[in-house]
Amino acid sequence: MIVRNHLYSVILAGGSGTRFWPLSRELYPKQLLKVLSDRTLIQETVRRVTPLIPAERVLVVTGAQHAEAVRFQLDGAGVPKANFLVEPIGRNTAPAIGWAAEAIRRRDPEGIILVMPSDHIIAEDGEFIRAVELAVNVAQEKWLVTFGIKPSRPETGYGYIQAQPKRLLQSQDELTALAVARFVEKPDLPTAKRYVRSGKFYWNSGIFLWRADAILEETKKSLPVLYSGLSRLGDLLDSPDQARAVEE
Repeated sequence: MIVRNHLYSVILAGGSGTRFWPLSRELYPKQLLKVLSDRTLIQETVRRVTPLIPAERVLVVTGAQHAEAVRFQLDGAGVPKANFLVEPIGRNTAPAIGWAAEAIRRRDPEGIILVMPSDHIIAEDGEFIRAVELAVNVAQEKWLVTFGIKPSRPETGYGYIQAQPKRLLQSQDELTALAVARFVEKPDLPTAKRYVRSGKFYWNSGIFLWRADAILEETKKSLPVLYSGLSRLGDLLDSPDQARAVEE
């Protein structure tokens, strides 16, 4: 598949991971822990994507306080040093994704980005790869794809995605890509139960896939101040002034 030559992964590794406290804490977040194997969660994440995406097209966004540990853990994974994007101050997801998207767009105008947290546990790698392949097909039409998980219980700790069952975009094997009606924040228990009963809601996995130019176009519409900053940063990538631009 030719499009695979334009496929990149952005791994978000800046969280503090307090859910695993006291093993995980602000200075040693859960993505740096071994949970279900002899690899840490971030090592598993890189291993999971490399059947589709070579390590030289994997970018890791992390904070300054975690950068040394993250680089150490991925030392043998083949991720180039230049692919570590280090935020001097932790902000939120949008700037991290935007920075990576701008860097990829400057490198490859046809770039497609798989965005993943660094601390997820995914049991079935094969099913995940098939979902990514379907998402790539959808994203080529400039859709912004979010990966939803069919809920197994009324969970109040996750955000939800309401799908439009009658707006089927594409399907492949037993997987379907549906248009999204809305995103909702973590609900209370009665609301979560209603969502699960309806069959129209999915857990928001925090995994996304889109063309770099498509997400930047949406950023320009929705977050123009951020977009302006990303454009300035893009002009300074790989220059002596890049660090100053990142801080700004």
